[in-house]
Amino acid sequence: MKNKKAILAVVLVVAIVAAFAACSKSSKDDKGSTSQITAAVTDSNGEAVTDENGVIVTEKVGGEVVTDKNGKAVTEVVTQKGGQTVTDKAGKAVTQVVTEKSTSPSKSGDKTSTTKKSNKPAAPSAPSSLKAGSVTQTSLKLTWSGKANGYQIQSSTDSGSHWTTLEKAYKSKSYTAKKLSSYTDYIFRVRAYNQNSNGTSYSKWTVVSVKTKANEKSKRYITVSVKLPSSGGSDTLNIYVDGKLVKSQKVNFDGSTYKYKTTKKYEGLVTIKAEFSSKGKETAASTDKDSCYLSLDDKGIVIVDGSDD
Repeated sequence: MKNKKAILAVVLVVAIVAAFAACSKSSKDDKGSTSQITAAVTDSNGEAVTDENGVIVTEKVGGEVVTDKNGKAVTEVVTQKGGQTVTDKAGKAVTQVVTEKSTSPSKSGDKTSTTKKSNKPAAPSAPSSLKAGSVTQTSLKLTWSGKANGYQIQSSTDSGSHWTTLEKAYKSKSYTAKKLSSYTDYIFRVRAYNQNSNGTSYSKWTVVSVKTKANEKSKRYITVSVKLPSSGGSDTLNIYVDGKLVKSQKVNFDGSTYKYKTTKKYEGLVTIKAEFSSKGKETAASTDKDSCYLSLDDKGIVIVDGSDD
C-alpha cells in the first residue's frame, strides 16, 4: 500500500512540472519575437515630420518590435500632438509598429515616434592666414589657422578651371605638397568642415597662389610650338631664345602650328620669344622644360607647356 502511494506521488509531481513548462512556453509564444525597427520622426511640437513628397520621415530607435503569438508585429495609428490621426496622400491612416519602449496602442493619441534632437553641425569659419612657404622645384608647405573637425585641400594648374583633391579629411593645419612640376603656377585652396552623425558642414574656400622654382640644372633641347593665325596671308616668323635669333621661317596664316626644335641644349630657365617680321606681333614666355607652346593666332593667347627633362 505504501509503495502505491509513493508511486502516485511521483506521478503527480511529474504532471505538475510538465504543466508548468507548457504554461511557460505558451506565455513566451504569446509574446512572440523581437527585432530592431524604425519609428516616425516628430518635431519639437510633437508633429510628424514629412519629406517633400509627404512621406513620414523615420529613423532607427532603440526599442524592439512587439509581436503577437503568430509572429506579426503589433501596430498602432500615428497621431499628432493633439490626438489627430496622421494620414497619407490617399487619406489613409499612417500606422507604425509598437516597440517595447513605446506605450500601449489601446489609447488614442499614444505615440511611438521620437523627437529628432540633433541636426547637422554649424559650419566652421574659413581657414585664415593661408600661406605657401619652403617652396622648391617640386614641393612646398602650406600653413593656415582655424578651428574645425578637419580640412580639405585642393590644387589647380589651370587658373582654377580644374581642381585636384589632395586631402579629403585632413586633421592638421600644415600640409606639404610634393611631386610638383618645376616653374609652374599653382593655386591651392583649403576649406574647413565640422561633422557629426547627422552630416557635414563646410566653410568657404581660402585660396593662395604660388609658383614653384625653376630647375636650373636641366640641360635639354627645346621644342618650340607656335600657333599661327587663320586669317589668311603669310609672314616671316622669327624665334628667339634668351634674346638670340635661332630660327627665321616664312609661314602661312592657315591656323596650323609651326614647330621648331633647337639645335643646341639650354640649361636652366630660358626665355623664348616668337614674332612676325612685318606685323610686329610678338609673344614670349620663360620655361625650364624641354617644350614650349606659344600662340600668335588671332586671339593672342599665350600658353607655356612642357615636361621636365
